[in-house]
Amino acid sequence: NVNSTNNYIVTVTNNNGCIGTGSQTITVNQNPTPIITANGNTTFCQGDSVTLLTGNYLFYRWSNGSTVQNINVTVAGNYYVTVTDLNGCTAISPPDTIRVTPLPTPNINETGNNQFCLGDTTHLFAGSGFSFYSWNTGANTDTITITSAGIYFVTVIDSLGCVNTDSIIENNHLT
Repeated sequence: NVNSTNNYIVTVTNNNGCIGTGSQTITVNQNPTPIITANGNTTFCQGDSVTLLTGNYLFYRWSNGSTVQNINVTVAGNYYVTVTDLNGCTAISPPDTIRVTPLPTPNINETGNNQFCLGDTTHLFAGSGFSFYSWNTGANTDTITITSAGIYFVTVIDSLGCVNTDSIIENNHLT
């Protein structure tokens, strides 16, 4: 068994005492060592993506079935790539774990009177636990007080920086 590059020589003697020599140069190619590099964060918000890059090889087979050099990932999971180099040697990369964070879910609810007279107020609550609130009224709190009909929306950001929006139409509550 041969496992290193070398010029191998064999000398043989037959039953008549004749000697013969043969040689063969064997080249043992190193297996490729694919490494995945993420072109961005491997933890990101739903709707975003990251590109996974690997080196230059002859063939690629990603764990998601793709056969291109670099892949764009939008789904959480463990990704690895099997590559084949120009010598026909094959290797598998270590896995890269992708985490996708769900978007925050603001849900505007009316917390005051749902029927009120001109000059009265009611409150709109966007939900709690978000890092940042931005209402179309300019407010930056989880609850706003309104005095008129209209469309109200809030954009929230969670602790991971994920963003989402909710809206409510207040039009039938003024009496």
